[in-house]
Amino acid sequence: MSRKRKVKCPKCGKLVYEDEILATDVGEICSNCYTALLARDVVIDALKGEDRILRSGEAEAICRHVFLLISDHSWLQPLYRIIDFIVMKYYQGENVKISELTRMWKRKFERTGRSPRFRLDSAIMLLENLGIVERSTEAGPDNESSVEVLNPTPQLIRFLESGIDMGPIAILALSIFERRYFDIRPLRLAIETVQDVVIDEEGNEIDRFALYEPRYECTICGDVFRTREEISHHIKESHEIHMSINDYIIERKGKKKGYLIPISHFYFKGRRLGLSPEDVNKILSRKICALKALVPPGIKKGKDALIKNKDTISLLVDPLWIKYCARIKSRGLERERARW
Repeated sequence: MSRKRKVKCPKCGKLVYEDEILATDVGEICSNCYTALLARDVVIDALKGEDRILRSGEAEAICRHVFLLISDHSWLQPLYRIIDFIVMKYYQGENVKISELTRMWKRKFERTGRSPRFRLDSAIMLLENLGIVERSTEAGPDNESSVEVLNPTPQLIRFLESGIDMGPIAILALSIFERRYFDIRPLRLAIETVQDVVIDEEGNEIDRFALYEPRYECTICGDVFRTREEISHHIKESHEIHMSINDYIIERKGKKKGYLIPISHFYFKGRRLGLSPEDVNKILSRKICALKALVPPGIKKGKDALIKNKDTISLLVDPLWIKYCARIKSRGLERERARW
C-alpha cells in the first residue's frame, strides 16, 4: 500500500497515511489514536485498582511523565484551573455550577491571549469519562429554574482521600480523549522507542538493558554495603583483615536504577514518526533533560540521565515507565487475541 495517499482518521479527523489506519476492536482508527487508546486504558484501569500489574500510585507517577511530555500546550493551565476549582468546591461541601466554570474558562483563555479551541464541554466530558464527576441538575433560587451542576463521584472522593493529584490524571485524559488538540508524537516516541528496545514480543521487559546499583557483600559476616570503600573499611576494622581484601567481597545487584536506551534509537523511531533530528533533540533537551520526563526519581538533574559508554550515549529511563510501556504492549496483544 502506497504511503503517498492520505486519508482522514475516523476518530481524530487528522489526515494520515493510508497504511497508518488500523483495523481494531473499536473500528478503524489511526496508529496515533490506537496508541493513545491503549495508553489511556492501562492508566485508568490502574487508577481504579483493576490492573493486575500496575498499582494506582504508580499510575499517578506515570501521568506526571505524560504531563511533562506534553506540557507546552496552551490549554493545560485553563484545564488545571478547572480541576483546582472542582476540588476546592468539593472540600467546601458545594457542587460546581457549570455556569461558573463557563465564565472561568473564558477568562483564563483571555489571559493567555489564545482562542479556546478546546471547549469546556469537552473538558467536562473527559472528567465524566474518567468517572470522577457526574453531571446533574438542581433547582435554582426559589425553584424558578434548574441549574446544571457537577457532583463528585465516590471515585473522586477516594482519589482525593488517598492523596492522588487529579491534575496530571486529567491532563492525561485530555491528551488521549482529545488527541486533535496536541501533537502525540513525543508521547509515541517515548512509548514506542522503549517497546522496540527493551520489551520483547510478548510484552516482557528485557533485563539485559537494566542498570542496577552495585551492592557489596562481606563473605565473612554477610553484611551488605553500598560502596567498595565502605566494605573495605568494614573488613579492616571489624574482621582485622588487611591483605587480599577483595577475596572477602562479593559484588551483587542492588536496586534497579533504570534501563539504558541508546539515544540513536530515539532518532530512528523519530524518523518513522515524521520527527526530524532537530525535533528529537528538542524533545530530549526541553522535556527529558530540562523537565526530567522519563527520568528515574533518584536523578537530580535530567542531563545526569544521559550516560556515555565508549562511543554510545544512552538515556537512563525510569523502570516505572518501562513497566507502563510493557503493559501497553501486553494490552494491545490481549485486544488482538480477543478480536480474533
